[in-house]
Amino acid sequence: MGAPNQRHPQDPQIESAPSGLSPELVLAHLATLSQPASIREIAHGMELKHHGRRFLPRVLHRLKKSGDIEETRGGRYKLPGAKETQKAATKRKDREAASEKIPTKVHSENKQSAPATESKRSHDPDLIPGRIVAHRDGYAFLVPDSPILGVEGDLFIGRDNLGDAMHGDRVLARVVRRRPDGRAEGRVVQIIERQHPTLVGLFRYGPHGNVVLPYDARILHEVSIPPGDELTPELRAKLGATGEKESLASRRARLPELDGAVVNVEIKRYPKGGLAPVGHVLEILGRPGDIGVDVEIIIRKHHLPHIFPDEVLAEARNEKQQVEKSELAGRRDFRDLAIVTIDGETARDFDDAVRVSPPAQRTFRASSTYRRRRSLRCA
Repeated sequence: MGAPNQRHPQDPQIESAPSGLSPELVLAHLATLSQPASIREIAHGMELKHHGRRFLPRVLHRLKKSGDIEETRGGRYKLPGAKETQKAATKRKDREAASEKIPTKVHSENKQSAPATESKRSHDPDLIPGRIVAHRDGYAFLVPDSPILGVEGDLFIGRDNLGDAMHGDRVLARVVRRRPDGRAEGRVVQIIERQHPTLVGLFRYGPHGNVVLPYDARILHEVSIPPGDELTPELRAKLGATGEKESLASRRARLPELDGAVVNVEIKRYPKGGLAPVGHVLEILGRPGDIGVDVEIIIRKHHLPHIFPDEVLAEARNEKQQVEKSELAGRRDFRDLAIVTIDGETARDFDDAVRVSPPAQRTFRASSTYRRRRSLRCA
């Protein structure tokens, strides 16, 4: 009788993975760490129970075998570092050249070296600083800080040359191809400044983890939300998950007020090496279509200030609410007339209105601010 079929002792196919443990969640957790972690530290950080702790080495083995993670001395794991292949060496040289291109503050003791630094920055005319304007189909354009010599318009950045840059980021790109028509193509070699510390989007529970789908279609990445990071302070209080000893059940609870809700997310880790960005939910804005939610989306999408100091709010509340007689000089007062607005119920300003009044000839006369405003718009 033949020997029984034996699998590798760490083969992840022996049994199914427990809920809450997947390669994607392990990668997301490792991405939040600043140094390699042991199996025990990873299990503790992910708050795995007994079955998950037993299964974790198998997931790590599979990730290590596929090259998604690296094992260091002492049996600790981390995301892989860049391997010095020819392609990586080229990117490293680009980054080194980019560091010379980025303007830096010159301290007093280094002022004499400024001319040499300026000559290095201008040495490579193919390194272009600018801002990324992405398209929903995956490609982008670099809007340069200043016109590119010999290039007409913006620099085209293909999907494969965008790297980890996101819409709105300030980056440094290298011109890789110049076309006969004056157009040019480039590749992002360094991210100078991130544009979006937060993102607004639609929260969704998923079989392999929670995600937020950004409302801005030009943001090409879904934001991964590790278990527990979807809970706002209000939801933590509701679940009794206050303090550091947050229960595993609260981290895996599916809340109806979250699934499909519009949320504002803080980015904890930006896209890196093909991994999705990671964030945590700051606030729940409401449901799509609710009154006022569209305004809240616009405010956060464009990072407009909406939180003000207490003294500013107090000053606004103390402002007089009634119009004084001195302010009526040179104005006509229509407050005693019956005027009907034609703005919608959810309008933020009611400036389109009509009034119907019977004159002496027993015919009705309509006066409208709308008609005057339309004529001004068309002028």
